[in-house]
Amino acid sequence: QRDGLPNVLVLRSEGPVFSSGHDLKALASASHDEVKEIFSLCAEVMSLIRRSPAIVVCPIQGLATAAGFQLAMTTDYPIALASTQFCLPGMGLGLPCTSPSTAVSRRLPPALAYRMFASAETVRADQLHGAVDVVPVPEQAEQGGSAATAAFETRVSEVIQKLAERTPGQSQALGKWAFWTQRSIGQSSSILGPEIKGEEVAGGDDYADAAKWAGRVMALHAKSADAK
Repeated sequence: QRDGLPNVLVLRSEGPVFSSGHDLKALASASHDEVKEIFSLCAEVMSLIRRSPAIVVCPIQGLATAAGFQLAMTTDYPIALASTQFCLPGMGLGLPCTSPSTAVSRRLPPALAYRMFASAETVRADQLHGAVDVVPVPEQAEQGGSAATAAFETRVSEVIQKLAERTPGQSQALGKWAFWTQRSIGQSSSILGPEIKGEEVAGGDDYADAAKWAGRVMALHAKSADAK
């Protein structure tokens, strides 16, 4: 079913800002039902990125804040210069970034994600603990300078070429689905442990269930044409 379809989608923008998220003035003037619809559509867009069978690469060429940060962290392969800035500013504006934090908290270490959520402080890409593919800024180069831009675009081209030409689209599609599915196995179920005073206590991380499921998927995929 992937024949003739793109193996990679590229989500990017132009200018000094990747995305500043929602228009807060528009939210302030909208009715409650209109605001609910806006955030429902936002969630749908994020879910479509996650469900896309083609891997989504995201070159982040400038500041990503609020839902723009969410958008970048929802994609499969975000790329940014080391000096690119990210922020969840809502707490400082009276509107905590609870929606954007869904993606951020799943991509970043929980403690860092919560600090960003609670403090509204700006963090550089090289402080995000591997959440993005960080491109070093060349020495003596400015963030928006030609040398930094060239280094960024070179890395973006390398990633897209590798994903588009060196890995089959069908494998990427099934692999993406399986990866995120095994990550969620057991997270909503109760975890059994020893009883203390007649009550169960948490213990274990459902690795065994995830490993068994992922093994069955891999065994199935081993018989595909691409694997052969």
